[in-house]
Amino acid sequence: MQRLKYSVFTALGFAALAAVLSILDPTPSKAANNSTANVFVTNTGAAPVPVTGSVNARDIDGPARNGIMIAGQINLGLNASGTQGTVYTVPAGKRLVIEGVSAQLAVDHDAGALAELLIQNLVTNPGIYLPATLARATPTFDFYAVNQLVRAYADTGTELVFAVSQNAGASQPYAEYVTVSGYLIDYP
Repeated sequence: MQRLKYSVFTALGFAALAAVLSILDPTPSKAANNSTANVFVTNTGAAPVPVTGSVNARDIDGPARNGIMIAGQINLGLNASGTQGTVYTVPAGKRLVIEGVSAQLAVDHDAGALAELLIQNLVTNPGIYLPATLARATPTFDFYAVNQLVRAYADTGTELVFAVSQNAGASQPYAEYVTVSGYLIDYP
């Protein structure tokens, strides 16, 4: 009985080995040799790639070729608690896709600061409120930093208006700087 058991295990071992070797056999199968096909690596107008149905393609690099960075400055005047100014107007036939806004704000010490990017057109006046982080404080004024990723759209003729406010009138004039980055796309 013991001998039969070893014989069965030996036979199973050889069968498994034969199965593995048949999988690893480097000779091609007969089915692969039955048909041949010409493959064009570079197709021309004379030999186009055959397509059935429709193919949807888009230019994924287009936005990168129309990148835009807008830098602007507005001034918070003496005794003013807020100011705003147009930093950009979207040209005709274009749509601006806004991807990021950064700014440097200077306001009176302990007055706090609020920054907003307004996208003004004839129909709506939405604003993007920008969180300002205190970067440096002095006895007379505070510097705030803004850096915000956004996704906003401004159509032809729309004005980008940067607005800054503080809690009380300014004791001295301050310059406020803003940078808007994104890209232009064609818009009917």
